Amino acid sequence: MAKVKVNHDACVGCGVCASMCPDVFVLGPSGKAIIVEQYRGASEAEGEIPDDLVDCARSAADSCPQQAITVE
Repeated sequence: MAKVKVNHDACVGCGVCASMCPDVFVLGPSGKAIIVEQYRGASEAEGEIPDDLVDCARSAADSCPQQAITVE
């Protein structure tokens, strides 16, 4: 399992992460990226994902123009 976070202060809601890794990221009602409900933690912006989604989430994080996503 890996932890994933979206920094909502940095996120501009471009949707790159959601299009690259829809199993982990979606655009929420505010227009910013959130973690899908299945993997969400204490907030919409934090979660824990299974190992088989880590590469996908990292690719999305690397492609984020605002560098608003971290995967640990």
